Amino acid sequence: SEWCDMAAGIALLFEQALPFRLLYPPEQAQVAVMDGLEEYKDKPKIELYGCEFLLRMFCQLPAIIGDIYVEEDDIGKVVTAKLNDFVRFLNKNQSTLFAQSYRRHNDLELVYERKIERREALKRKIPQPH
Repeated sequence: SEWCDMAAGIALLFEQALPFRLLYPPEQAQVAVMDGLEEYKDKPKIELYGCEFLLRMFCQLPAIIGDIYVEEDDIGKVVTAKLNDFVRFLNKNQSTLFAQSYRRHNDLELVYERKIERREALKRKIPQPH
């Protein structure tokens, strides 16, 4: 039950963090395109993205969950221990869990990617108030 609850919590956190914290700007185009396609529209993101993205989330986990758990907190210790076990599992099984090759972006994704790049370039050019 602990592991099932932990997995459900990780999946929920992943769904929420993916578009805002886990994707690099070029990858955001892929999500925008996939969200508009019927075959991917209702599919959970955790089923579409691999362990590489899960590891990105684990690296950012302290910033994502903030001060929810205090180090001395028993729940925090349990969560930390379970996550450590899970990361060891990923490391042990990396040859089967991690992709060895990736697909290229399709034309629609490339269009979105260019839009995102232009938006980011505009943000850099706009003077910031002091």
